[in-house]
Amino acid sequence: MDTSFKRALTELAAGEFLRIHDGCGRVIAVFQGLVWITQQGDTRDVLVGKGQAFTLDRQGLSIVQALEKTKLVVFAADAQQEAPATARTAPRMSSFELHRLARRQRAKAMAAAARRIAAAAKLLFGRLRDARMRLVAVRQPRPW
Repeated sequence: MDTSFKRALTELAAGEFLRIHDGCGRVIAVFQGLVWITQQGDTRDVLVGKGQAFTLDRQGLSIVQALEKTKLVVFAADAQQEAPATARTAPRMSSFELHRLARRQRAKAMAAAARRIAAAAKLLFGRLRDARMRLVAVRQPRPW
């Protein structure tokens, strides 16, 4: 599990959590799954699901726990202020681009799942065909 802020996409298995220290102003955008967010000094707990985002509004420790397999991005709300000098020349990602990226990742995941289902069906029907051929071969009368 890589939970550094250097990677764009963080993947958490169900039950894993991410600790964010002094994350006021950071945004947690969920692409897949469901997370439970709690912040130090805040009595409310927040559930953030696929396609939703939440901005941390407190300093101190914030905990993001995955309630199911989750893919999320944690980024600064104003990336230009906290970005290193070398990264300031890169354009900020608009919400449209962020949604387009999410759609592409979802399409890739669905295509991969469809390929796995097709391969499993091909294997299953191949085994059924082989079993049927063996059954037919046993039932045929011998010409003697």
